[in-house]
Amino acid sequence: MNAQEFDKKVQLKWVNKSEIITNINTEVLELPLLDNKYFDENFIPYYFEQWNVSNNIQVDTYIISNIVYKNIDKDLYPLESHKYFPSKLTSKFIIKHARDKAFAQLKLIPLVFENGRLKKIVSFEIKYSFKPKNSNKNANSLHNSPLASGNWYKFAVNKTGVFKLDKSFLKSIGVNVNSINPKNIQLYGNGGAMLPEPNSVFRHDGLQENAIYVKGEEDNSFDSNDYILFYAQGSD
Repeated sequence: MNAQEFDKKVQLKWVNKSEIITNINTEVLELPLLDNKYFDENFIPYYFEQWNVSNNIQVDTYIISNIVYKNIDKDLYPLESHKYFPSKLTSKFIIKHARDKAFAQLKLIPLVFENGRLKKIVSFEIKYSFKPKNSNKNANSLHNSPLASGNWYKFAVNKTGVFKLDKSFLKSIGVNVNSINPKNIQLYGNGGAMLPEPNSVFRHDGLQENAIYVKGEEDNSFDSNDYILFYAQGSD
């Protein structure tokens, strides 16, 4: 069976406002926002899209081309922050399984720091192909609950944004901060948005680990000045 080839043109929708982000070095950045608000482990926004595909295929090849960039006003970001942005296009294209459904997922960082300027991607084209799966069971469909081990503490967020957890907050939810190694801290959650009604829309089949930044983890203790930063989607 020959690989199936496809072509998709994407127009990114940037909203007419920016988001104030505190990055992992506590630098304050004012960044443009995409209509779908996702942030990576450095709190840099990324574009995410998915669509239904057949259950019996896997990605063969893909290429991003015909990229259109637009410069971002230099006043919106400190010059030293360029180290957090990729110097070239960064993307990932995979097949993800949830229950009996399969989805093609495209993740792309729409910001590039090049020749001393921060640029945002306005549009691009992706050409991709699929091929039959090598096995009867895709590894992405396997799921082991993280709740099966470790000590768990539950809290809620009621709005979307970047949140800071300090020593006093961890104490308030029952964490023994005097014995915890901050390098072992993990945070899980699937966001507070309403679940989609159509069954065809992708849903995670378990808790998803969230990206976090832990200040002061180098000494293996959680001290008074240490804290955790993470981005979460609330119910607002």
